[in-house]
Amino acid sequence: MNETKNIKNKSIKKNAVLNGIRVLLTIIFPLITFPYASRVLGTDNLGVIQFSSSIIVFVTLFASLGISSYATREGAAFREDRKKLSEFASKMFTINIIFTMLSYLLLFIILMFPTKLMEHKTIILILSIQVFFTTIGVDWIYSIYEDYFYITIRTLIGQIVSLILMFAFVKNENDYYIYAFITVIANSGINILNFIHSKKYCDLRLTKKIYMKKHLPPLLVLFSNNLAQQVYINSDSIMLGIMSSDYSVGIYSVAVKIYSIVKKLLNAIITVTIPRLAYYSAKSDKQFNELCIKIFKTSILFILPVMLLLFLLSENIISFISGNEYIEGTIALKILSLGLLFAVFANLFCNGILIVKKEEKYVLRATIYAAIINFGFNILLIPLFKQNGAAITTAIAEFIVMIYTYNKAKKYIKIENIVKEISIELVGCIGIICIYIFLTKINISNNFLFISLCGGISLIIYAFIQLILKNQTFIFFYEDIKLKILKKVARQK
Repeated sequence: MNETKNIKNKSIKKNAVLNGIRVLLTIIFPLITFPYASRVLGTDNLGVIQFSSSIIVFVTLFASLGISSYATREGAAFREDRKKLSEFASKMFTINIIFTMLSYLLLFIILMFPTKLMEHKTIILILSIQVFFTTIGVDWIYSIYEDYFYITIRTLIGQIVSLILMFAFVKNENDYYIYAFITVIANSGINILNFIHSKKYCDLRLTKKIYMKKHLPPLLVLFSNNLAQQVYINSDSIMLGIMSSDYSVGIYSVAVKIYSIVKKLLNAIITVTIPRLAYYSAKSDKQFNELCIKIFKTSILFILPVMLLLFLLSENIISFISGNEYIEGTIALKILSLGLLFAVFANLFCNGILIVKKEEKYVLRATIYAAIINFGFNILLIPLFKQNGAAITTAIAEFIVMIYTYNKAKKYIKIENIVKEISIELVGCIGIICIYIFLTKINISNNFLFISLCGGISLIIYAFIQLILKNQTFIFFYEDIKLKILKKVARQK
């Protein structure tokens, strides 16, 4: 039986739930391991890890060459034909291997020169192992086929293994080399299973017929876009390490870690729909537009309360996760929380619309503008405000990308009748602020208890307000959940 037979009938909501679970796993486990590691390793050693990780991001970027986005977009057309998909996937995999080898060569050359990178050579080399694992992981195959069940199970296994290793081997501040290795396992070590499991969908092999002239131009555009994007996302930590200190990088790394976790969770709604958007883009403009509008409205519904709670609870969250040693990162996290709105919608306009519509040239321009401005502001603000300056430039860069890409993407999506829903959601946010003010008057000293009470009660109040004031997007989810519960109860009877 053809594995791709019922692909287009897969539930987007089910995929979104599975992808949400996967992202939650990448949140829950770091919430266990990161507080432990940040306390055991100390601020300086954590700064070294963050600085080195930022370098590896660029190495991985060069190795991947934008293949993930390109293969997901182009591969969607072949997912109902195993033979054609196998030929296409083999070309992408071979190109990926070639550039992975080149990226390692470039890294080794750079590490030969007497710079700050050489000081952290061992950590950088350990972390570089994930470049290879990422390449053989071929995650884009699973995105093409929307196999989020497998990806979720694989993520769970990887996180459990890394958790066991963390508590077994990381005992003091001198174990940061071990922590780096465990980070590799948690992030990409389990990807070796991907390569084996990919046989379910295609026959992956190295091939001489890669047609580089055909594939390289769009890949270079996507690579350039990703490079510019990473400049304004990861250059902050690198420039902090060079212009300030490992201590500032360590402080900033906690704020960035929390920000990145929340952004991943919010972006899960968009990420899971990209293969379907690519499919609709080729088949039906109406279905494409309808799905884009659903994503847009759903994103606003979730972003506003989460962004507000992160802003209000920044100090409590940092203190709970990493201890008072990192409390200086509170302002940076508050600034980054405001950037969440820009980051998530920038992701929708870039990856969900423009890249799907093969308009990656506009995404490239947006990220180049953002990277240049980010770099310039970092030079000005990091010496003055350290980690807070880095946070400001990140938020500015996300805003620039969002505005520019929206102007280019709006011709593909007609967003109408949203003022009423946004007004209702803002009323819900006022409810959240009232709950926060009330709980602060009680003087709850336990951070975990305060975060849990404030977050839990606030979201209940927010949801209640959406229901009472009849937010149509919220009611859609509410009715769907209620129907499933009633069906489950009926089956049990």
